[in-house]
Amino acid sequence: MKKIHQILLFLTLGLFSLTTKIEIGSAQSPSITQTSNNQADILLSQALELYRHGDYNQGLLKLEQSLKLYQTQNNKFGQANCFTNIGIIYSILGESQKALDYYNQALPIYKTVAVRDRNAEASVLNDIGIVYNRLGERQKALDYYKKALPIYKAVGDLRGEARALGNIGNVYMNLGELQKALDYDNQALTICKTIGDRNDEATGLNNIT
Repeated sequence: MKKIHQILLFLTLGLFSLTTKIEIGSAQSPSITQTSNNQADILLSQALELYRHGDYNQGLLKLEQSLKLYQTQNNKFGQANCFTNIGIIYSILGESQKALDYYNQALPIYKTVAVRDRNAEASVLNDIGIVYNRLGERQKALDYYKKALPIYKAVGDLRGEARALGNIGNVYMNLGELQKALDYDNQALTICKTIGDRNDEATGLNNIT
């Protein structure tokens, strides 16, 4: 079974997610418009633009500035998005422990009653799994992917569900459990075909050949 690894980037206005293979977190962000007067929102949007142009250091700087303002405003959702985004950049830069530290600050906020964004929660769980998988800690990666999967199902996020399934298949492949890997990849592929996601469908086809 052959696996390919490609960087797929999903961007939202206020939150972007790092992914490898079909490992994609797609947490939803607060709505930020071009007319927003909230300086924290503006900084977060600027950080996204810097990230898209590969300027990670300046992106981090803007995110840290945005985070401080969200903390002053007691805006938990904004804080969680900043924590997540900072974690994503550190993951890209190969600073896995820093990435995990920031993801783990975001996760409990998304779980709180006041915020309760289950899609974002699932995406952060998925992103934590990605970091552990890259560190070679397969069982931990599997645990986090399997925590993300039922949440994606519960909120009806088929794309997230497909990616979690594919990520689980990737771990099983690395563990040498090829039949399990094939089973999960086939489930992911079926969903990708259903929703018309040709990018992930193509990746899934490569994964099972």
